[in-house]
Amino acid sequence: DERRRGLADRPTPCAPEAVIAMNPQDRYDSMWQCYSEWDRRRDGSWFQRQTPLDWRLLKAQGIAESNLDPDAVSPVGAKGLTQFMDATWKEWETNEFGPAIPPNRHVSVFDPEDSIRAQADVMQWLMGVFKGDPAKALSAFNWGIGNLWKCLEKHGDQWRDFLPLETKQYLEKILAR
Repeated sequence: DERRRGLADRPTPCAPEAVIAMNPQDRYDSMWQCYSEWDRRRDGSWFQRQTPLDWRLLKAQGIAESNLDPDAVSPVGAKGLTQFMDATWKEWETNEFGPAIPPNRHVSVFDPEDSIRAQADVMQWLMGVFKGDPAKALSAFNWGIGNLWKCLEKHGDQWRDFLPLETKQYLEKILAR
């Protein structure tokens, strides 16, 4: 199974590779492919996600979020390649590393690998919460899970009609890929 995926000869599932991308849109593909299927435990060991994510969906999300700019900062303060707000980033960091980040590990919202890893973790959680519905998971990522829950409770199956314009456009951009 690992040989079929081309992982058997790598020291880890997501070993860094020399990436010389002719097209800048492709430069983070190997990271999205990796973290859509794999993640790391606090001790640094790798494990396969129970339900892999579609790496193309994650990439389309990255394009919609920052146009693949790892240094992007939005007008409302979202940061990095996948545009995390400070509170959400801190929550992910705490869940991922515990109360203290290991001294040998620098974690930054502006590091593309950290950002993609966090995006994959949050999207996996949201896909679980919303029973595999990518539109709901993406809406919650963009607008906030609390806002989406209120919208779903109030409008039921018509929830998409009541999303803010920015979130509607975000969904269209990603899901039209």
